[in-house]
Amino acid sequence: MVSKVFEIYDARVPYRECKDTRPVIAIEPPSGGKVAVALISGALELYRGPVVHFRLDPSHPDFAATGLKKECYIAGDEIQNLNTDRLTRRRGQLQGSLLESFEDWI
Repeated sequence: MVSKVFEIYDARVPYRECKDTRPVIAIEPPSGGKVAVALISGALELYRGPVVHFRLDPSHPDFAATGLKKECYIAGDEIQNLNTDRLTRRRGQLQGSLLESFEDWI
């Protein structure tokens, strides 16, 4: 699957103790069959604040475009280079003021 920067995908990638398919966000253009992604987690009890994690709030007007279903966060401390074939489904993307906030954060 070919990804674009700031698009959100499901991917087969482990995160902490969880080995399930999870959402990730592409943070760089793909190159050589790989793409840099930040993992997304809904385990809010593990949220460590805006220095490390970027919160995605469902009440934000641009949240629906993400394709995510609940409040979660992008883990800035969990950047991985994945083979693009590990991206299994496109969910959505960051856009509007949510994208602007994320670009300022990253």
